[in-house]
Amino acid sequence: MKLYTARILPMLLTLAVTLSSCLKENEDDCVEDASVALRFTFTHHDETEEPTDLFPYRVNDVDVYIFDENDRYVYNMSVAQNSLSGGNTLYLDLEEGEYKIVTWGNLSDSGYGVDAPEQTRNGFTVSATTDRPDISDLFHGTATLTVDGSPRTQEIQLIRNTHVLRVHLIGLSEPTRTIPGTDYSIRVEGSNHHYDFDNNPVAQSAATYIPTYTSLTYGEKYAVRADFKVQRLLRDQYMTLTISNGNGTTRTDDIIQRILTVYDDIETTEDLDRRYEYDLYYELDDDTGTWVFIGNSVSDWDGPSMPGDL
Repeated sequence: MKLYTARILPMLLTLAVTLSSCLKENEDDCVEDASVALRFTFTHHDETEEPTDLFPYRVNDVDVYIFDENDRYVYNMSVAQNSLSGGNTLYLDLEEGEYKIVTWGNLSDSGYGVDAPEQTRNGFTVSATTDRPDISDLFHGTATLTVDGSPRTQEIQLIRNTHVLRVHLIGLSEPTRTIPGTDYSIRVEGSNHHYDFDNNPVAQSAATYIPTYTSLTYGEKYAVRADFKVQRLLRDQYMTLTISNGNGTTRTDDIIQRILTVYDDIETTEDLDRRYEYDLYYELDDDTGTWVFIGNSVSDWDGPSMPGDL
């Protein structure tokens, strides 16, 4: 069964008597009647700074899926961020029991889809298109909660699944060679676009990400930059970069290993999640006609780069 999360599923209507949600227009009644307040955050914790929450600025909407203690699907709903109480809180009136909550941010973008061949948490998966560089950033968060009749606030911390990957080719002999489909093209392939509801990758064949190209210069050298929107960079999975020209492939690289070998403090998938923008730089060797890796830079939460050797 395919679900389109921009709409509330019909099952939600049948459960409206016992399961209800409150948005900010009737906030006073919500606080009085609700058994649970879900508070969404997207925070960066730095050892030297106070946590910063950017949820209202990065997440356009949330899709909340509720499962019972046996992982059976109960219902789901999609709520715009500007309809949440205080910009980050959803009030729910749930019957007493044990629940598992799965939240996706920006899932309502048409670039994402949900499959549910089985009505259990393990049967739900999310897939992302790879042919849209303008796709919204996807966010994920989970929580387990007990509803016992007393009010409860449950924080759901979201992580960002999506990254910007930029590949820079420096040293083209003329600007006209930066036009896609002529001399040079850049391709990224990976099996990182399909996830279960625990945010683990679901095995399937690799897909190709489609970039947008920009012509630019570095000093007196012509260059081209390919911008990709890619999903989670997974520590133990191969993600391939291929640079081609009219005569065939001139360079292949393992993107994940390239990043891990440059930055000692990026070791795990969670470390990769915490950075958003990844830039890889290659320069053309005129003697061999191949591209030589010369360094990368990584932008974290606040924007400053962690440059590798250039």
